[in-house]
Amino acid sequence: MSFFFADYAIVSDTSNLTGHFYKVVSYALIYRAMFVVIVRKPYQTLARHAATVQKINETLRSQAMALESSATPIFLTDENGILRWRNPASRAILPPDASEVAGKACLFAAPITPNPKVAAELKKTVEAGHIWRGAITISRSDKETFIINRTVTPLLNDNGIIEGYVSVGENITESTKALLRHKRVLDTAIDGFLILDDQGKLLEVNDAYVKMSGYAMEQLLTMHITQLKVMQDAENIEDHLQIIRAQGHDQFETHHRHQDGHIFSVEISATYDPESRHFFVFIRDISEREKAENDKQELERQLQQSQKMQALGQLTGGIAHDFNNILAAILGYSNLALERFVPDQQSKLAVYLKEIITASERARDLIAKMLTFTRTQASSSVNLMSPAAVIQEVVAMMLPSLPSSIQLQSHIEDDLCIRMDAGELSQILLNLVINARDAIDTHGVIDIHLHQTELDGAICAISQQRLSGTYLAIDVSDNGAGISPEHMSRLFDPFFTTKEVGKGTGLGLSMVQGILRRSGAHILVESRPHLGSRFRLLFSIVADSDCQEPSAKLVSTEGASGNGQCIWVVDDEPAVGRFLQELLEGAGYQVELFTDPYKVMNALANDDIAIDLLITDQTMPGITGLTLTRYLHSMQADLPVILCTGYSDGLNREEALRKGISHYFTKPVPAADLMKTIADIFAHNHKKH
Repeated sequence: MSFFFADYAIVSDTSNLTGHFYKVVSYALIYRAMFVVIVRKPYQTLARHAATVQKINETLRSQAMALESSATPIFLTDENGILRWRNPASRAILPPDASEVAGKACLFAAPITPNPKVAAELKKTVEAGHIWRGAITISRSDKETFIINRTVTPLLNDNGIIEGYVSVGENITESTKALLRHKRVLDTAIDGFLILDDQGKLLEVNDAYVKMSGYAMEQLLTMHITQLKVMQDAENIEDHLQIIRAQGHDQFETHHRHQDGHIFSVEISATYDPESRHFFVFIRDISEREKAENDKQELERQLQQSQKMQALGQLTGGIAHDFNNILAAILGYSNLALERFVPDQQSKLAVYLKEIITASERARDLIAKMLTFTRTQASSSVNLMSPAAVIQEVVAMMLPSLPSSIQLQSHIEDDLCIRMDAGELSQILLNLVINARDAIDTHGVIDIHLHQTELDGAICAISQQRLSGTYLAIDVSDNGAGISPEHMSRLFDPFFTTKEVGKGTGLGLSMVQGILRRSGAHILVESRPHLGSRFRLLFSIVADSDCQEPSAKLVSTEGASGNGQCIWVVDDEPAVGRFLQELLEGAGYQVELFTDPYKVMNALANDDIAIDLLITDQTMPGITGLTLTRYLHSMQADLPVILCTGYSDGLNREEALRKGISHYFTKPVPAADLMKTIADIFAHNHKKH
């Protein structure tokens, strides 16, 4: 203090006062400085620290409020996984239990992590200092289940030592259920569904495509689209993917390869999502639809074939009816002239008449062939028979007529039974052998092979029907010139032939077609130019070993004389009627000729006449022979009727006999057969009386 209040050498009031003033000011400044240094500055520092702490506390409080109010379930544990804190969102999902109340609830055990396997994996991962991510399914005591997408992060101090763990979860229950619903929809869909990445690799596949492709789900998820689609090369597929990228979507048809190797047709509807860079593809198997379309086309071909044959049949039938009437008159009068007025059978007149008869018989046979392919009724003499015997007969019959340079051989592998008329089968084989002979130039082999065969989708050449199953086959093969492809579709058309003029009528194969259609049989044709041909006849096998051997039909040509019996002849063709009248009157019968069937009805209405026999044509203007027969039977029920027809669509022998006809003939009727039949009728009636 002595330093501050020292005495002055010269003392005056003014000087002393001034000195004391400066001293006081100095003291004040010194005091202030000391105050600032000692008190105020630390206080300001403390105040700043307090403000910082307050700010931190406010931040922590905000963060704590955020954690408390967060809808995300959060767990905070110590280094052993023991729960130390969790937010209300976690309590809403998993209410506290006894272990938590006791302070023993653990992140690595139930109920926080119920699945022991998942809990072990979680613990192993986080204890190694890594972040664990995964889905946890939590079931509450009230049976409600939650799916949590959890992330567990280790908490490290400055030295890198784990001090605890924080678990943050996301409740994905609803989104997962939605995804499961979508997956169930896709898995129960009939169509296949794929998700591809931008390069075409399969990322997701539904059950429908698993079944469609034959691959397992695990296999498909390792595959690329190029391994499924049937295309020439991978570049084509990449080009297609690029088109879908550019357009955003596309719809097209292609083919996929099944796991077993077979190809199936599919319809594709594809969409590209540029955000995820994924392709979403729906796939529909259209194999059945294609099969149905093919079946429809086959049925249309069969219908067209049937309509064509029906039109040809109607045309041919009309021609045949008139032509048979003409032939009946020519043959009848020629035979009458030869038998009654030419005693010298070696004279020129006899020779001329025989030539007329021969030519007429050839014309008759030609008309019979024309009618064969138009008929749809089964043969009247279909029996259970073995084709082996017929084949042997045909071989024996044809061998003498074949050149020595052509070899005809047969192989009987399966001697089974079919239902077929033996004569018609013989006729088919004869036609096929003759065609094979004509196809061979000079040297060759014709082979007839009888065997069983198994078919799977082969198409019949005449009906266009698809065939499957076991059949008895007769192959007629040759190594001749073969058939060119452009002629294959017309092989069975009437009058179509590739032979030279004068060497074929074009009716042989059409006759084969008619017989096979009536018999319910089929035929396959294989041929290549210069490599020969094979005609395979196919018959249903009959499960019966009691087969009938084909037997020759013996027809008696002996006539018989009448005793004045009354026969009415009805035919709208006058020439045919006059011939029958001449023939029957010459044999001792009384004949009444009618060319108009309605006059027969008038005659019966006006006269009480007893008729012994009616011979009538079937096809006549305004009325048929069957209708006339019904009318006569209404007045004379036991009247025998012989029906003669040049062509009758829809009427066969069996049906005619069922409707009261005694005998059925196709014009031109051989005179000897007609006379024998008439004699048998009257002899039978005589025995009855």
